[in-house]
Amino acid sequence: MKIELLYDGLEVYPEDGFLLDCPLLGVMDGISGVYYPGGRQKKPLDFNGKTGGQMAVHTLKRCLVDFPDDTDLVTRVDLASNILRDVNKENGVSLEEPEYLASVVFVIAKIKEEGRAELIQIGDCLAVWISKDGNIGATPNQCFSRDMELREKIAKLMQKHKGNRENMWREFGPLLIESRKRHVNRSYGILNGQERVKNFLNWFSLRNLQTLLLFSDGFINYPDSRNEVALARTMIEQYKKGGLEAILEATRKLEEKQKETSHTDKEEASAIAIEF
Repeated sequence: MKIELLYDGLEVYPEDGFLLDCPLLGVMDGISGVYYPGGRQKKPLDFNGKTGGQMAVHTLKRCLVDFPDDTDLVTRVDLASNILRDVNKENGVSLEEPEYLASVVFVIAKIKEEGRAELIQIGDCLAVWISKDGNIGATPNQCFSRDMELREKIAKLMQKHKGNRENMWREFGPLLIESRKRHVNRSYGILNGQERVKNFLNWFSLRNLQTLLLFSDGFINYPDSRNEVALARTMIEQYKKGGLEAILEATRKLEEKQKETSHTDKEEASAIAIEF
């Protein structure tokens, strides 16, 4: 088995994380409570020196590795959810305020044996794979519809404010809060301590694998995740030509064209490639 790792980060508040504890491999994307100029929170809430997203990633990682190998992934994730529930409460964040809860989305693989893996996924951390007989598959992006709506609003506000991101965020922040209130663990799943998250955990049993890619949303051009199979075909083709770097390079080229109407110049990106 061969493993390739890629991380391309941010200068401020990096919140992606890796799990590299064979047989467990995975990518996690932490999510802090909404903060913006003029908002209730103007910077991420501090959890003992970590942002909410960083703390949630750390908590999930610890719960995933601190079990015997035969413990199923759902049990490990349940413990992380319970800990996040308690830590959020201890820091004054109500479970009825998903817009402020320290949270994480993830895709985790448990390698069973050569060519086999158990996969658990939630949110918009995703996986694509190709089997030894050429069949291609992918996990769904649970957040796609809601996130695309938000991206369209950001683009309009960036045009309205002539590229001034601070002014954009003053207007967009309340819209993001309302969206999270309505949709988190109702339309899509995010691990944040809420019981409803159990309705959104996706589980897959994969066999005869040739290549498995695990990645955070920033690793791809987000609109391409509308059709997961088409996305998987493109990514596998790019990977065969130049590894994870080839996929990221294609993503960054598209980001450069879109940055004038985006909330950021560059998304944080993390990915793991596993070849069997």
